[in-house]
Amino acid sequence: MAVKFEIESVFKITGRGYFVTAKLVEEGKGFWLPENSKLGNIEITTSLTQPRAIDENGNVRLDLWAFQLKNDSDSEKFKEGEIVELFPGDEIKFLPPWMKIESKGNLEDELRKEISNEHLLFGKVVEAIAKREDNDDVLFKIGEQEMAVVHLTWKGKKESSSEYPKTKTFNHWTEVYERVIVTDNKEYEI
Repeated sequence: MAVKFEIESVFKITGRGYFVTAKLVEEGKGFWLPENSKLGNIEITTSLTQPRAIDENGNVRLDLWAFQLKNDSDSEKFKEGEIVELFPGDEIKFLPPWMKIESKGNLEDELRKEISNEHLLFGKVVEAIAKREDNDDVLFKIGEQEMAVVHLTWKGKKESSSEYPKTKTFNHWTEVYERVIVTDNKEYEI
């Protein structure tokens, strides 16, 4: 889930490295910083602070954030006023009703039992990583980046149609987060 920021400044703290202050452009949009996150395609650390700052009316600024750069040499790549996107790194943050799963063998076994030779996941290496707590949807990682949400039927045997189990594929977990995890969470809390 990319979040837009406007660059306000770049500065160095002796002994700590370079930091970028940026204004959150999309008011009210949440974000987090797992490992390998990038700001404007530049690697940043998981260090995040909200500097003490006031606006022109004397109000505390809650839209300003300071990100630490992973590499000092990247400090020259940011320009004041530039709009950049924050891309979370490798870790997926699950929201209810989705939950990370530890014991995944039975879900992967059930998927292998259910898919026919014509199913789009047939012959692919999959890893179950999350499950909805209120239905039979399971999130599988396929290869390095691709993901699939599969609604298992729990028949314990091969489906006769390649349309089952119902499967939606995604190019990257950020796409799953935006289109599935967040949407399901909003509907779940209603």
